[in-house]
Amino acid sequence: MSVGSSLTGVTFGGLSSGIDTDSIISRLIQLEQVPIQRIQRQAAVLQQRSQVYGTFLSKIQTFGQAANSLNSFGAFNPMSTASSASTVAAITATPSATEGRYDLRVSKLASAHKIGTTAQASVEAALSQTGTFTINGKAIAVESTDSLKSIAVKINDARVGVTASLIDGGTGSAFLTLTANNSGAENKLILADVSGSVLQNIGVLTGSTSVANASGTTAQGFKFSSASTNVQSMLGATGLTNQTIQINGSNVDINLSADSLQAISDRINTAGISGVSASVETIIDGSNTSYRLNVTGATTFTDSGSTLQALGIVQRAAGNQLTGAQDAEFSLDGINLKSKTNTVTTVVPGATITLIKANETTPEQALLTISRDPGQIKTRIGEFLSAFNDAQQFIRDASQFDAETFEAGPLFGDSTAQQFEATAVQQIFQNVPGLTGTYTNLASIGFSLSKEGQLEVDDAQLDKALAENPDAVKRLFQNVGTSSNQQLTYVSSTAKSKASPSTGYAVNVTQLATKSYLSAGTPQTGPSTSLETLTFGGAMFGSQNIEVTLDIGSTLSSTIAKINSDPRLRDFLVASEDSGALKVESKRWGTGGRFTLFSNQTGTGLNSGVGPGGTGTRYDGLDVAGTIAGQAATGFGQFLTGAATNTVAEGLQVQYTGTTTGAVGSMIFTKGQGPLLSELSQTFTDASNGLVASAQKSLDAQVEQMNKQIEDLNKAVQQKTIDLRTKFAAMEQAITAAQQQGQRLSAMTQSNAR
Repeated sequence: MSVGSSLTGVTFGGLSSGIDTDSIISRLIQLEQVPIQRIQRQAAVLQQRSQVYGTFLSKIQTFGQAANSLNSFGAFNPMSTASSASTVAAITATPSATEGRYDLRVSKLASAHKIGTTAQASVEAALSQTGTFTINGKAIAVESTDSLKSIAVKINDARVGVTASLIDGGTGSAFLTLTANNSGAENKLILADVSGSVLQNIGVLTGSTSVANASGTTAQGFKFSSASTNVQSMLGATGLTNQTIQINGSNVDINLSADSLQAISDRINTAGISGVSASVETIIDGSNTSYRLNVTGATTFTDSGSTLQALGIVQRAAGNQLTGAQDAEFSLDGINLKSKTNTVTTVVPGATITLIKANETTPEQALLTISRDPGQIKTRIGEFLSAFNDAQQFIRDASQFDAETFEAGPLFGDSTAQQFEATAVQQIFQNVPGLTGTYTNLASIGFSLSKEGQLEVDDAQLDKALAENPDAVKRLFQNVGTSSNQQLTYVSSTAKSKASPSTGYAVNVTQLATKSYLSAGTPQTGPSTSLETLTFGGAMFGSQNIEVTLDIGSTLSSTIAKINSDPRLRDFLVASEDSGALKVESKRWGTGGRFTLFSNQTGTGLNSGVGPGGTGTRYDGLDVAGTIAGQAATGFGQFLTGAATNTVAEGLQVQYTGTTTGAVGSMIFTKGQGPLLSELSQTFTDASNGLVASAQKSLDAQVEQMNKQIEDLNKAVQQKTIDLRTKFAAMEQAITAAQQQGQRLSAMTQSNAR
């Protein structure tokens, strides 16, 4: 190895020259690294400042969110609830609820149907039973090797709204229980042995058959997944053959292996049984749609086999009923009511009542109250104060200057921080444009600024304002629109909507919103003679088509009732009679309420008269049209919204329900401190061009550039180190060579001297 060369990172310098080359190189490299260290210190300062800006950004965002929350619907309409007997009932309410007091009396609680078997040998012993039974319209096949446990598994796997459970009390005390997943009389378990007698033999069912589920004079069957699929396949059964049933003594042939619910309904209707009619009811529960056969006017049913049991029209009694299917029964202020569940959400708008205890003989009582809760309003205002004070204190802490050490905080002299603090305080204490009277700014309800720059509120003054005029306090914080025309109402606004002058924004309507409708081209003069399907579609239903089947014998009144009671249609359309013809009208205004309606039958006097082309008088609804503040606005239904080109009322939305066009009134629009301060915070935090966000991005970009510069300089230093070591190694090699040559010359001289 040459003197001064390097091997595996080990160097030997100065062996020939006697010079400490490593120290020389190290000192030279240290000098080269001075600029790197200077840039690293600068980058660290910028990085720390960026982190401070990140925290500052978060503080402003929290402040903006707290301010915006004061503009929410429930901020100034919070409701508190109370029950005088918490063991009887509980009540909760949303901001949409109104104040009220209710005398509640509970006589029955809703319960889920539960049936059990008789005692069996064990949960795992074979029952030696064979056959097929149905449970809520689903067939369960049982083999001789099945036990209570395996039957429970089959029932639970069927997913038919029933939970099968096992109780093992030891030898001879094993039980299977069946519990409806939902409470209420409507969710009573419907079971039937369609072949064999499994359920009867294990004690689930007993006795003779009777009408299983009735509503008045109507016998109601199982809920099935389709009205047009044969019953056998929907049950999941096999071997169901043609059988003859009797209704009021009249024969009707039904083949469950081929007939659908609609076909069975038609068979009953065409049998011409006096006073008896059948129909297929559509049932929608949330996102689930089901169908069931209803038979009205029948007094007796006779089944030669198990057809009526398979349909759920008749059923044997429970052999071991543990809990009956029961609706809750209660009264509010003397009005008798029922509910499928003990959680009642529809009786008091905006409130939920939970029934806990009942007594049928002497109903349990509780006084339920809903009242406005000023405490929650003050809590929201307190959160707003805390958010501002937190941001303000952060600025103060990060802006300190030490007169002795001359060290300054990262936000000392920072113009962005100073701008936020100044503009926020200015906005908080300025008058809300458009407000008049006692309460026009936050100072009027007790807001003030301490000498430390902290926002404070006088509780007594705030309480007084909330008690005297809560709506005025609300207008201080929220966007509000008012009009002298009750048919012109404020709906919403955006950050681009500007407060109106005291006279308001003039609203001019050039076109009224209208509803779509279709009147059938042919009046119906008699009951229908054939099955008919009406198909509803169009913009109102999106890409979905909804079919309604009209049974043979349908009249105009029954068709109207069927459309109006259909849960898929009743929130969108209303049917009525128009000079003896069917008329269907949208419940929605404008283009969003447009619909189509077609029939699979040619319109005659013996059907709906709609026809395949939707013939008759058709009208497509129009949206409201007009201007706000004399500038462009777009209409949708009855809602008119300031267009993007509207320089003062962009995004301001109003609703017009009047029947005249022209100048319909003025909308006085005020912007409260909540949205104004939220908008102010966004000018600092907006990711694209917010002042703080942009400053932080600039700092991060500088740090990134410095890091790249440091990386480049480090590479240059590494190369410089290599170059210096190479040069010093070459010098050492040259010195070594000279020394070796001198030694040879000296040896030659000495040799010659001898």
